[in-house]
Amino acid sequence: MRSPAGFSVKKAEYEAMEEAILLYLRRVKKPVSFGELFQGVARLVPPDLFPDENKARWYAKVVQRDLELTGRVERLPEPPVRLLVRV
Repeated sequence: MRSPAGFSVKKAEYEAMEEAILLYLRRVKKPVSFGELFQGVARLVPPDLFPDENKARWYAKVVQRDLELTGRVERLPEPPVRLLVRV
């Protein structure tokens, strides 16, 4: 499948990461850095879909950018980069 930003991704991995990112951001209820986001979602995604950290990190970044593009996640305008879920 193609992500909203045009990346070629596997549907199962994309959907699992999307669900994990939105769940994590809703749980923390505050802006987080990408590093914090990744640490949080790494515990939520199925290990059989993401057997290594590099694959999980790549999907997390792609999905995070797509969620920003589609307006479901907001990036705060001032540095450092912080993300939060839109209600």
